[in-house]
Amino acid sequence: MYVGVLVSLLGVALWIGTAPMYMAVLSTFLAFNFFHIPREEEVLRQSFGERYLAYSKDARRWL
Repeated sequence: MYVGVLVSLLGVALWIGTAPMYMAVLSTFLAFNFFHIPREEEVLRQSFGERYLAYSKDARRWL
């Protein structure tokens, strides 16, 4: 989902071609990577424990 949001936002930024739109792509990436995804991962760790830790070792974060 996160990749789809960023690709869509990047497409809009390329179409419009303004600096604020490019900054929106960057700020969205930073918000996802440093705030939203870590909170989700923490909830998953608390919910699934060792099973999630084993899964997260094999699965990449973005793709």
